[in-house]
Amino acid sequence: MTYRLVTTFPLLLAAGAVSADCEPLTDFPTVIDEPGHYCLAGPASVATSSGEAVSITAGNVTFDLQGNPLTNVGIDTGHCYEDLLDTPTVGIRIVSVNNVTIRNGTLACFGRGIESLSECNGCNFGHTIENMNVHHSGEKGIRLKAWNSTIRGNHVFNTGLEGADHPAGIEVYGSGNAVFDNDVMSVTGLIASGISTLGGEANLVAGNRVQQSEYGFLMFGGSAVRYRDNLTADVGRAYLGPGIDLGNND
Repeated sequence: MTYRLVTTFPLLLAAGAVSADCEPLTDFPTVIDEPGHYCLAGPASVATSSGEAVSITAGNVTFDLQGNPLTNVGIDTGHCYEDLLDTPTVGIRIVSVNNVTIRNGTLACFGRGIESLSECNGCNFGHTIENMNVHHSGEKGIRLKAWNSTIRGNHVFNTGLEGADHPAGIEVYGSGNAVFDNDVMSVTGLIASGISTLGGEANLVAGNRVQQSEYGFLMFGGSAVRYRDNLTADVGRAYLGPGIDLGNND
């Protein structure tokens, strides 16, 4: 059995410090089906080979992990087994709702770390994903099918597997999204990309850093996709697609 060494990085709020104004989540898998402020009270894990650890089916939700990790089984000893990554699992899934914020934590050892699904017109708007460490994801670190949403300040690494199809550290479908100040490292697979925009207009991609991937940035979805001030290292091709290069990209 192949495994990967997993390291959990410290975050903004010390783990175990529970905010007084949030509802702590303690049992997983779980569903958030009412608006409100939710958090992790401490490190958490789930044992699943399909489905999601947290499903968010209500809008106007903030889920603050408060510096804690949420992990799939297999890493209690510090290892994430690759056969576990090749499964239809999701750490946190947003399902056809608006105004969800996910912040300040770690997700590890899922097929997809964070994902949003849009099953209706006029839903999946206004999300924010910030200050997350998302690592050891089998296919996608962060994948949003959303509009007018922001992905910022995240650290996404060790995404994909040998032979995985189109793995991506961060992948965005939809229009009017902003992808700012993220670090993406080590994406493995076929047509692997650090950050990609697909199927939308007026997306902005700025101040990001991508290392160790076949493609650094895939800028598709229309000529109104604009990018600037991004850096790459150890990529096969840094930028690809019809997006508008506003300068200072390397």
